[in-house]
Amino acid sequence: MFGGGGGRHGNRGGGRGWGRGQGGRNYNSGNRSRHHNKPPGQQRNTGQPPKYTTCRRFIAPNGSCDAPCNFSHAVKCHATINAVTRSTQKQQHGGNSGGYQSQRDRNSKAVNGCAVWESPGGIKIFSGGKDGHWRLWNSTQNFQQEFEQDMGLEVTNVEVYAGFLFCSFVGSCVALPDVSVGMVHVWNLSNPAQSPLEFHLDSQFTPYAHSCGVSSLLVTSTDEGSTDPSKMVLVSGDKKGVIRLWKPPATADQKVFVVQQTFYGHAGEVTGLVICNNFLWSASTDASIRTWDPATGECKYLISKANQNAHKNAITDMVVWKDQSATFVLTSSLDSTVKAWNSSNGEMCISSDHGEGVICLATVSDSRGKPVLVCGLESGAILLRSLATTPSTPAFTSLLKIVAYYANGIGHENGPVRCLRAGPSNTFYSGGEDGKLNVWQVVGDLVD
Repeated sequence: MFGGGGGRHGNRGGGRGWGRGQGGRNYNSGNRSRHHNKPPGQQRNTGQPPKYTTCRRFIAPNGSCDAPCNFSHAVKCHATINAVTRSTQKQQHGGNSGGYQSQRDRNSKAVNGCAVWESPGGIKIFSGGKDGHWRLWNSTQNFQQEFEQDMGLEVTNVEVYAGFLFCSFVGSCVALPDVSVGMVHVWNLSNPAQSPLEFHLDSQFTPYAHSCGVSSLLVTSTDEGSTDPSKMVLVSGDKKGVIRLWKPPATADQKVFVVQQTFYGHAGEVTGLVICNNFLWSASTDASIRTWDPATGECKYLISKANQNAHKNAITDMVVWKDQSATFVLTSSLDSTVKAWNSSNGEMCISSDHGEGVICLATVSDSRGKPVLVCGLESGAILLRSLATTPSTPAFTSLLKIVAYYANGIGHENGPVRCLRAGPSNTFYSGGEDGKLNVWQVVGDLVD
């Protein structure tokens, strides 16, 4: 099915001009244990308990609650997928990997990224894991595994855009057969049997994207909403703080993406990339936010600990949200806060405390189309907050918290939520340190 070797079928189940976009990221917070004396998801008191409490009977897959109930029926889990393997084995991945083989520790179960493909045959989900595989799951077949591809040491990001699958991974290449580097491969989903396209610094001497792992990947378009591959904008960030803007192949005969611009300034891992108002925004574990001129590579603005309202610990994710009046950049951090920044002037508009580190973000809507912010937390809990201000619900109001400890095991346990992805029909997907990929849907009203 997919080109590049190593794959096998499985039977188990942004703003004007540059557009707006959101990049995936792979921030490794680790399995922290700062709160052993409290149930998961019940950390420092932030002074604002959630407005609703989850009904543990309703939230479960195939669960129901017909009796009179005082708990919320607004969120449903449709499926829990065990998305990462746990065996130690030798595999081989062809192409530019040079037939690289390695004995890998498959005991890490983390799901690093997920992406939604609205294929002609229905909704399908890609997941990428620390076990070195990306996998394809079919929603029309009860989320059974349809395909898997062995990439190398670790898959760090997966993105689907304009009919292409983008996968960043840690692997090896022909030029440096015994060295781990950051690579990006791209499959055309309309003809997946073709060999993937690749990101190269130089096809002869440096046929890879970064000298270390790619920690963040942004795929969007110069025209908002366009699916024209020639208008794609591609940005990658690595674990050493280097960011690169890539140029797609100009013709069908060309098989590589080439560097268009490189951005230097971050002193830590790049964890978020978005394009807003013709500027590239980036976030890092150095606790800073930077904005860049894509044409020159010049840093135009810096928000760091030296600023009063800045994050005080590593920033873990970054997304864009636009309402009727303005466009905002939202960031999460291990300092336990989520902050909203005015994209036109860089001013912080609002900040919310979660009592624990916030690892990842996504935006969805409730059943009435009201915007909701989904926050993946360090404990494995998921918190939903309002985004827009209404007469009865201020922005960033805590609405609902999903904690597996109190939901009969529905959710993530034994580590943080590593990734979140919004899908169609008010769905969202979460991947965790526990190796689970959960399928959620907001089926009721959350924002008054």
